[in-house]
Amino acid sequence: MILWVARHAPVADPGARCYGRTDVAVTVPHDRAAATLAASFPPNEPPPEAVWTSPVSRCAAVAEHLAGHWRAAFRVDAALYEMNFGAWDGLCWTDIRARDGEAYERWMREWEHVAPPGGEAPQDIERRVRAWLTSLSLEPAQSHGLVAHAGVVRALYVVLEGCSWPDAMGRTVEHLAWVPFRLGHS
Repeated sequence: MILWVARHAPVADPGARCYGRTDVAVTVPHDRAAATLAASFPPNEPPPEAVWTSPVSRCAAVAEHLAGHWRAAFRVDAALYEMNFGAWDGLCWTDIRARDGEAYERWMREWEHVAPPGGEAPQDIERRVRAWLTSLSLEPAQSHGLVAHAGVVRALYVVLEGCSWPDAMGRTVEHLAWVPFRLGHS
């Protein structure tokens, strides 16, 4: 089974805001982002039979367009949300530092094991993604597409390729570019 993964389009305000689960504007309209992904899908590969996404529109709207284009099943799963930044989600990073300086500094030092207040640490998103991958074995499709967040893509590197979190975080996750993962049957 193959899982084809692509990150959503770039957000309109990158870097200034902590936007994990917050619905934010993107720089490419959803239909155009889907057209870009459809056109860049490897021509020698059959298109996915199911297209998955998180509920957030920067992924879901694109995935819905792709599913329609390919006449594939459209699947939304909360396990595919971006990392939960809890109380910080939606805030500007400068406001987070000013408001929660000590917690922010601790998170920056120990990000592998510490979660933002009310949020998740990397092992939490890894656990969600691992459970979702297990559920794919119940699906009849032989190939799946996923329009995803960078945190989910990095969790896939950890779960499917055995990367450490620091290595996964060091990898660039391009916007609107396909990455194939082979899924084994257990």
